[in-house]
Amino acid sequence: MSKSNVSRGLSAFAITTLAWASAQAQSNVTLYGLVDASVGRIQNGAQHTTQVGSGIGSGSRLGFKGQEALGDGLNAQFVLEQGMALDTGALTQGGLSWGRQAYVGLARQDGWAVNLGRQYSPIDQSLVSVDPMGRQFLGNALGTGIGLHRSEEHTSELQSPMYLVCRLLLEK
Repeated sequence: MSKSNVSRGLSAFAITTLAWASAQAQSNVTLYGLVDASVGRIQNGAQHTTQVGSGIGSGSRLGFKGQEALGDGLNAQFVLEQGMALDTGALTQGGLSWGRQAYVGLARQDGWAVNLGRQYSPIDQSLVSVDPMGRQFLGNALGTGIGLHRSEEHTSELQSPMYLVCRLLLEK
């Protein structure tokens, strides 16, 4: 192999590495979670039981969310979030993997966004917007009888910077 071919190969490698590094600098992936557990004691006369509870508030979860800058103020984004019971280790949301949220979307810097997939329901988002405890619903709204569905499958969502959310439910 000649010296010029080696230097061309190294130059191509350097350019590819720099292009990859600059693309990586525009990506952002976050691992997040919430532990929702309790320890309670139930006493009935002289007998008592101590037990671990899970999902007392908004439920334990593990999630990944990320975005990638596509240029001109446009970002690709995704969220994968699953619920779990800490006392048993079982998946919540009917045993679905990524049962809380699993969507992809495009977002602009001016606040407009389009998301497709399993997302929190409009009533869930409305309650969160007025809850000072942030998704705790001043206790747990699942027991209020208002028919709260935390997540909905097959949804398309259009968000505007004016807090207007338009949602379309796609049937199978």
